[in-house]
Order: sequence, then structure tokens, then C-alpha cells
Amino acid sequence: MSFSIVPTDTTDTPHSTTNEPPPINRLPPELLLEIFQHVSGKSQSTHQTEAWVTFSHTCQYWRSIVIGFPRAWSNISFNHGPDFADMLLSRSIDSALPLTVHLTPTSATQADDRTRGKATEEVLMRALSESARLQSVRIHTPLKKHALRRVLRSWKKADQPLLVLAHLDIRGREGRLTDARELLDHKVMNSGVPALRSIDLRGAYIGTKLHFQAELGAHIQRLSLWRVYVSDSPDTATAARLISVTELLTCLKGLPHLDDLSVSRLLDVHPEASFLPLSLKNLKKLGITEPTTLTASMLLNLLRIPNAHTVHIALLKPLRGPRYLASLLRSLNTAWGPTLDDGFSDSIQYTSTPGEPTLNASTLDVFEFRSKPHSCPVHKHPAQILTVTVPENPNLPFISLLHTFREGLNLYPAQTISLCPPPGYPGLLGSPDPNRHWYYALWHFPALECLILQGEAVSPNILTIATALHLFLSLERVVIRRTAFPLGLRGSSVAPFLADFIKQLWNRTPKLRSLEFVECPGVTEADCLWLSAQVRQSVEIIWDRHA
Repeated sequence: MSFSIVPTDTTDTPHSTTNEPPPINRLPPELLLEIFQHVSGKSQSTHQTEAWVTFSHTCQYWRSIVIGFPRAWSNISFNHGPDFADMLLSRSIDSALPLTVHLTPTSATQADDRTRGKATEEVLMRALSESARLQSVRIHTPLKKHALRRVLRSWKKADQPLLVLAHLDIRGREGRLTDARELLDHKVMNSGVPALRSIDLRGAYIGTKLHFQAELGAHIQRLSLWRVYVSDSPDTATAARLISVTELLTCLKGLPHLDDLSVSRLLDVHPEASFLPLSLKNLKKLGITEPTTLTASMLLNLLRIPNAHTVHIALLKPLRGPRYLASLLRSLNTAWGPTLDDGFSDSIQYTSTPGEPTLNASTLDVFEFRSKPHSCPVHKHPAQILTVTVPENPNLPFISLLHTFREGLNLYPAQTISLCPPPGYPGLLGSPDPNRHWYYALWHFPALECLILQGEAVSPNILTIATALHLFLSLERVVIRRTAFPLGLRGSSVAPFLADFIKQLWNRTPKLRSLEFVECPGVTEADCLWLSAQVRQSVEIIWDRHA
């Protein structure tokens, strides 16, 4: 016998007397517009504007609704060519424009490229002429230098004020610089742009007069200057130079509410120049990329950033020793002020990564310092987490690095330490000099509650740590992470030293609650059950295969 949940006789179910919703192609206009706005925003973020237009034209009813709603077309994208952008601009009528210009090179012929470039230039000029309704301008374009300069000049000459412009983002062609001097000097810095919140310039020329008017700078919250050069000469190719620390400080004086600052490739401050420290009380995030150690230290010495929660420093040249790191940390200590002694950090990270080819450096030292998000300036709190990824730079021994971090930042004893040395790091696998063994650095953290050992941190030399275990009276967790055990925990090469280490662990750490194996190839559930039988009942063996 078969059953069906679909009624075979529909004569007794009149649709006119029910509260069933209308079919999707007849939804109320306000609901359709809400759906269209959501899909439009998503398609813009993924550069699929054409797909959004196809979707909104599914039927005549949808098309009539969406065409009659200008705000649905207010995000002007050039990703599908100037004709498509021109259509969007025409349909937007008088709505505010979060204008986006993001062009990518095509495989068309050179003639087609010239035609496309000229059409793009004309449509872009038309869009920028609507200055009174521009909310956001992002120009990331491979337009030729003279074409982009003509576009920016035409924008500068537009009579309409920039009343609602909130975000300005201009980036030149890869390997080229964009001349943005006239636009910034006349249209932005000296004109009323009351709603401007962020400026992002990359690969651009600017003028030497980096002074924001009071009514403009009072609202800017984000400033990013990456590979920005200054020049007042018509011959920018020979007269341009990097922005200096002096000019940057002059610029920052007009931005009292700045909370996000990102700069790169700064010139050193002139030795004869004298500055009072500039206080940026609202700054929450500071990024300094590709300077020398000296330049980064100079900038930090001239800034006061008491409320910053993240400082990211990427040095162009690798540190040559702890002395350079100590100098940098002293400068950071000065910039952060007394808050360092009131629980400066719950996370400190230092990595050494391969540099990009354009940096002309074999490595790029990267530091990231994070403060407590809710630290109290009155009560002192211990730093809770110290994460150190050991650098591959052999000139900076790990134990010296750890000493320098702790002494340079006046750290209280960390509660969690994560150690991850690279393969073959000096001091591992039977170093002839036991004093260089980086496990000895753990002696300086008696309040340790969690110890995370990764990669080659787990070796027969792990027994070295046993000599310091009696200091870790607060240790509750030991995590062994991403370490391969080809023969399992009971393998002939592993079992003896692991059993000895665990024995020391049980005897010397009364508060220990768990020993965890996370993403360790070769470790099985049977291994952990075997290990559980050899430890006291209060200690839990945890096996997390995937984590």
C-alpha cells in the first residue's frame, strides 16, 4: 500500500481564503528591495556585480522594482568594463555613491586596451564629478600614469563639495607611483570634507605640506601611508623622496582622533630637529612596516600611545642581536608609557619570515605586541600569554631573545608559554653547550600554568626541562602539539625518555591536571589509554586527533 502526503483533490483548498504567502516572484516591493540590497552588497564584495544584475532581472516584475530603486545601483564597479559601470552610474540617479574603481589587466589587444582605457577614463571622470554624493572612493587601477593624473585633476576641478565622502583609497599601478598631490592639497586638505574618516594611500606622490585643517582632521580615524613619497617639484622622478618622520609627525598633529595608523619606509628624523612627544590618546592600532630598527625606534620615542592594544613592527633588515631588540623594546616601553607596568601584554609574538623579492632582504623580522583589551591602569595584572615562535635568524639566540623580551618590557611572569623552534635549531638534539639550551629560559617563569611544546621541542632532550619542573608549582597543563611519533608513544625510541619525563612531571608538579597530545601523527587512542594506566588518577590524558 502506498501513501501520499500530497492531496489528490484540491477543490476543497481555495487559495483565495488562506493566508499563504505570495509566490516569490510577487513578494512585496519593500521585501524584494531588502533582498536585492543584500545580494548586491555580497556581489560587490566578491567582484561579481554582473551576477547580481542577472539575478535582479529574473523576471519583469523584479526588473521593474529594482530599476526604480536608485540605491540598488549606487555601488559603481568597473570590474566588468566602462560600459557596465556607465549603466550602473545612470541607474543610480541621485543616490549616495560608495564608488569603487578596481580595474584588472585584460588579455585584449593593445588597441582594445587603449580604447578600453579611454572609455574608462571618461566614465570615471563622470562618476567623480558627482562629488556631492560620493561616500567612498577606491581607485586600485592599472590606468596609465597620465590618464589617472587627468582623472584626479578633473576631480579636483569639480565644483561640488565632498560633503559625504567618508573613505578615500588610492593605489597606483604595480611598480609605478601615482601623482596625488593636487587632489590632496586642494581637494582634501584645504577643502571641507566633514565626513572623511579614513585615508589609504599606496604607491603615490604627495606634497610636502602635510597639514590637515582642523575641521577635516577632527574626524579622521584611520591613516595608511604605504610607499608614499613627497615632492613639490614638477620633475617627480628625480626630486621625490620618502616621507620623513618629521613630516609624519606634522601630519599626525592634525589628527587628534586617529585610532589606526599604518606607515612604511620612513626616512630618519633630522638629527638637529627637536620634538616634544606627540600624544595619540585615541590610537588603538599602530603598524610600522619596512623601516630600519633605528627609524622604528625614533618614531616610537616621539609618540605616546597609552591606549594602543596592538603594535605591529616589520623590520626591513633582520636584527643582528639582542642589543637591537632591547633598544626597540625600550622605545616601545617609552611610547606605551606607564601602562606597561600595569599588565602590558597578554600576547607577544616574534617571527622571522622570508622577505618579499622587492625588499632586497633575505628575512623580514616581524614583531606583534598586544595589550590586554580590558587592562586596568590601577591594578597590576600579570602577563598571561607569551607566544614566541623562534626565529630562524641564528644571530639572535632564543634564550637571549626571551631574556630581552621580559626585561625590556618589564613583564610579569607569563602564565602560558608556547615554544616552537624550527628544525635543527641550535640548542636542540644534544647541544654540546647545555647553557645554550633554550629550555633553561623557562626557569624565569615560575607562575607557569600551561606549557605548549611543538614540533622538535619534543625530543630526548626534553628531559632537560625536568631539572626545572620543581619550580612550576602552578603548572596545570602540558600540551604536545604537531609532533610526529612514527612508532607511537610506546615505540622503542620514545617510551624510555617519555616515561622518565612523565614520572618527573607527576612528582614535581602537584597541580598538573592534563597531558594533551594535539595533532600528533602516530599517536593513537590506545597509546593514551596505555599512558593513562601509568599516571595518577587526577591527571587526564587527552588525545585530540584533529583539533
